[in-house]
Amino acid sequence: MAELALSPLLTLLDSVAKQVEVCAGAFGTGSEAGTVSLGAANNVATLQAIADVQVQADLSAVVRQRAVLMTTTLAALMLYGPPLQRALDRHYGTTYGSLGRFLEAQDARVHPALRTIGFQIDPLRAFCPTVVDPVATFVLSGPGAGTFTAGTAIDTTQYGKARMVLETETLIGASTLTVSCAMRKENGTQETKVVTVPSGTASGTTFSIGSAGVDLYVACVGLTVAGGTAADAVTVKSQIERVVAL
Repeated sequence: MAELALSPLLTLLDSVAKQVEVCAGAFGTGSEAGTVSLGAANNVATLQAIADVQVQADLSAVVRQRAVLMTTTLAALMLYGPPLQRALDRHYGTTYGSLGRFLEAQDARVHPALRTIGFQIDPLRAFCPTVVDPVATFVLSGPGAGTFTAGTAIDTTQYGKARMVLETETLIGASTLTVSCAMRKENGTQETKVVTVPSGTASGTTFSIGSAGVDLYVACVGLTVAGGTAADAVTVKSQIERVVAL
């Protein structure tokens, strides 16, 4: 039996994740301007202003219940997440056992918004939807010397590994800066990747740590430098794996 390949699967699930974002923006949680839930809350307020026992008896309960439902909670139900996951679990079941095991075998990750509509996604099978910044920093006190500061690692109780980049925080001085990045993998092991930053590199320039799309990490546990100039500064930060689209 033919199985849905990884690329169209991710296109499908990214679209569903984007639908979650669209619905969340449209429905809201009851206070955001221009949302369905704010309108439903306004309906409750309209009835509360009417001092008529019969009106309250006939309409108050249903309008209040509607306000409870007209939120992202209802949007989640409308997007039909659990039945879709069950269908995908069945589809991949014979070969892999489930959708999650297929994603694991492909070393693939999906947007965590799928969880809000009932998908059961293992932490390492979801990519972090925001940039983690800083993962680590280093400020030079002089050539080959300076201060390393650990930042924030990716929360592996929620998300999997990500591409990391080294970004210049200052104009790099007259000496080329070589940065050795001690990176922690998802499995807890470490490896070192070397990034060369030419002299005169502008502030805000990014360099991939390892090969983009291949070398993915959850933390930076150390930075050491060779060369460089006093006051040169660099930051390690994560990158969002994909921008989801309808």
